[in-house]
Amino acid sequence: MIIPIAQVLATIRVLLHYVCPERMIKRWFDWLFACILFLEVIGVATWIGVTASWCILATILSPVKYLPYGTAVIIFGVVVVTLWKEMNDAAFAMRKKGLRHD
Repeated sequence: MIIPIAQVLATIRVLLHYVCPERMIKRWFDWLFACILFLEVIGVATWIGVTASWCILATILSPVKYLPYGTAVIIFGVVVVTLWKEMNDAAFAMRKKGLRHD
């Protein structure tokens, strides 16, 4: 039920952007939309984290059945951390050369 609510709120937000861009109702609705979006993002991140934790725990408890899932979670985490470090190093090297993207 959360996804249709988010779609309806996003549609109303876009409509308000074009109908009354500088009105108080739009500023209030933008604030409400930001709060709801924040809660949804936190909820999804929590769900993903708990699911990943359960996959790793299941791998420890029953490696024959759940080893592919636990390995996939760990490899995904390693890939994300590695790519993050490489991107930060590239950004630092570009800043050092004086190339900025503003």
